[in-house]
Amino acid sequence: MINVALIGYGTVNSGFREIFEEKRAEIEEAVDDQIKIKKIVVKHPEKHEDIKNLLVDRIEDIIDDEEIDLVIEATGEVGPIEEDIKKLLEKKNLITSNKALVSKNFEEFEAIAKKYKRKFRFDAAVGGAVPTIENLYTIRTLNDVKRVSGIFNGSCNFVLSKMEEGIDFDTAVKEAQKLGFAELDPSNDIDGLDSMRKLRLAASILFNKPIKEENIDLEGIRKITNEDIEEAKANKQRYKLIAYGDDEGTYRVRPELVDIDSNFGKIKDNENIFQIETSNAKILTFIGPGAGKRETGFAILNDFLNIYRIR
Repeated sequence: MINVALIGYGTVNSGFREIFEEKRAEIEEAVDDQIKIKKIVVKHPEKHEDIKNLLVDRIEDIIDDEEIDLVIEATGEVGPIEEDIKKLLEKKNLITSNKALVSKNFEEFEAIAKKYKRKFRFDAAVGGAVPTIENLYTIRTLNDVKRVSGIFNGSCNFVLSKMEEGIDFDTAVKEAQKLGFAELDPSNDIDGLDSMRKLRLAASILFNKPIKEENIDLEGIRKITNEDIEEAKANKQRYKLIAYGDDEGTYRVRPELVDIDSNFGKIKDNENIFQIETSNAKILTFIGPGAGKRETGFAILNDFLNIYRIR
């Protein structure tokens, strides 16, 4: 029996659970074991009557439960939980979609996982549904990496795509929130913080050195107007929020004009693209949804299978 605990039960973990219950038979066959969601920690238990038999009050209730093998954290919090997560990682395998938490504590989390022989996975924090992280480690091992670039935030890409349709910025943001692509406070997305954290993690892995958030030049998309969008269209270009890092130490996230028919120009709505230039594999490109309930739930389950799959 693989006992699982969840921290948070919002968009991401509810999406994970939906897919898990739909595909339970296939997943249990792949891991050759039964799986049980044993405990869930939430801030507002009164909002979760349907799972009240699973609810516990504190992360400590999970840390101290020796039967729990794996914890899936999807809260978006950092300060209030990071010390608990470090203690948890000493005893449990961990999957998280929380890019702010991972970005702040990446090297320390990796060191704890190595010391205590735990599995630490965070693909959902970087690529949405795109299976990125495991591939990055493989690419780094087998290549000298020259540069990484891409569109790392599905919410921003969705907003810019809608602005091309004539929708104003604020309305496009509200639509992204309604569809679950952007949070109630969308500033992490539209100010570029989400892309910056993803670049920090991807570049740190690919270049095999700690690249801190403060090393990355940052500009979001708030200043882009519908007039800017129309002028770009007239020149067969469009705005994209591009993340970029190279082996010479340049790291940035900023809006850039790209040709409509280019690889980046063809990325629409909530899609992400990762492009990595290497010595042996040449140019590798990964494309897929970067935001959404079931998309991120899929990424969580992909990490789960990477830990436990035997078939």
